[in-house]
Amino acid sequence: MGNCSTNNKNRQIRTSHTIHTPRYANNVDNMCFFKIVMAGNSTVGKTSFVTRISLNEFNLQTKSTIGVDFHTKIVKTQIASNKIIESKLQIWDTAGQDRYRAITSSYYRNASCVIAMFSIVDKSSFDGLARWINEVKTECPDILLVVVGTKKDLEHKRQISSEVAQQYAISCGADYFEISALEDKGCNELINNVASLLIIQKRISQRNSTQIMLED
Repeated sequence: MGNCSTNNKNRQIRTSHTIHTPRYANNVDNMCFFKIVMAGNSTVGKTSFVTRISLNEFNLQTKSTIGVDFHTKIVKTQIASNKIIESKLQIWDTAGQDRYRAITSSYYRNASCVIAMFSIVDKSSFDGLARWINEVKTECPDILLVVVGTKKDLEHKRQISSEVAQQYAISCGADYFEISALEDKGCNELINNVASLLIIQKRISQRNSTQIMLED
């Protein structure tokens, strides 16, 4: 698979950020709202992931998404020793079949983040990432992009090594995670990190906007 076209190839992978800390619940800052779009081939586990983080459930009989499905997730992110920010994540679970791509690609617009998934036991789903990510970069070149390898519980059937997937993510200017929705491993860490990164981006953007206004 070729490298992605990106203006930020030296971006480093972030593997640990904020975790929800209930004891600071009385010091919640203003709520942030972020739109997150799931992307990737059909059957890679997008719906299973979203169901796991939103309902804490896993269904072995999950059916393929038709068009787009919508879920919400509240994440509390600690940003200081006594302060947290609450984020409402609007998570759009898109269909992976080709016949729905014209519909799903439109949901990238105005999104804060795209999570591009592939199955570690299906090389074709990894090869398909390039097409998904190119669509994302075309619609919103500056969006936060995260690449995720799913079905980590099937390690014995792995077709794509962590090293190969991680290097590909770096070439796309993306962070990389591996998860198992079945075993509930890495799912909350992933969504907590995404929320944290989005808050950091928003605070930097607000700081830059304030600086520009002061200079004017």
